[in-house]
Amino acid sequence: MSTSFGADFLTTQPLPRNYYNIIRSAPAVNIDYFQSSGSAMLAYGGTEERQNAFTLDGVNVADAGAGQHWILPAVQWFQEIQVSGLGAPAEYGGFTGGIINGVTKSGGNEFHGELRALLPAGVVTSDQ
Repeated sequence: MSTSFGADFLTTQPLPRNYYNIIRSAPAVNIDYFQSSGSAMLAYGGTEERQNAFTLDGVNVADAGAGQHWILPAVQWFQEIQVSGLGAPAEYGGFTGGIINGVTKSGGNEFHGELRALLPAGVVTSDQ
């Protein structure tokens, strides 16, 4: 079972965009609010968070001992977030929980960028 969230889905999520809110949108992913870490997530069959694999562009970014991620960039960096579980490829051996892979946006030969300003309501209104 695998779910992929593309750029269109990622940019239309409510603010603040949180990695965990997107991950829990995948079927069979449950959040365990009683865990102490920020990666408190149970996935695929009620496994514990330390049984999940966190990868960034296919490279393991998880602490093998604790099963928690070491680094997860801002959601705006991602082109796609993939969540897999049961039936995962053999390259993910040793993990019995979910496999979360963040695919970062790729560059090109042209210089371009983006500027976003997220202002709370009432900041740009006049008192008059």
